[in-house]
Amino acid sequence: MNPNRFHGTEGQDYLQEVANSSSSGFERRFGEISTTLRLGETLNRLELGLLFNAASKGMLCYIAFNGLGESEWRINPKREANRMFLEREFTDETFAKTDEY
Repeated sequence: MNPNRFHGTEGQDYLQEVANSSSSGFERRFGEISTTLRLGETLNRLELGLLFNAASKGMLCYIAFNGLGESEWRINPKREANRMFLEREFTDETFAKTDEY
């Protein structure tokens, strides 16, 4: 190991690993954007992992609501009524659960 190598924080190291990942474009983009925002200086590996999981779940919801997997990543206006129905159903169920507490 090179003793002159700059040692980042645990969060910065995690983001570097994610940004250098070849497994998915989403992971690389998350790592690059988070590094640009300097999140690794403030958040640790666990917190960044939780943020990554939330962001990836958010992306999956966006894809599901907008039907982007079916039409080459373009929103299909014919599916807008279905998207609105799914979004409203999800929101209603979410708020119903929060009202129980």
